[in-house]
Amino acid sequence: LWGFGRRELKMPVSDIEHLVAYQIGALEAIARANGLSVTHVKPHGQLHNMAIVDFDIALAIAKAVKSVNRDLIFVGLNGSELE
Repeated sequence: LWGFGRRELKMPVSDIEHLVAYQIGALEAIARANGLSVTHVKPHGQLHNMAIVDFDIALAIAKAVKSVNRDLIFVGLNGSELE
């Protein structure tokens, strides 16, 4: 998709939470199929930029991470809403 990760997409935070959880679950399955594991999660591109300034988006991402795997390390920018 042209501009993927670079465009701000407006959507309800509940949708963001579900989409992030889905993506993490898929990534964990791919890693497991290859004998690997996921240890850290960091939002990518514009989603990360949006979470830096919007607490509700940051919280939705954090909830998604913890709902999939409470042991994952959630990486965010120092001083941001993700911190």
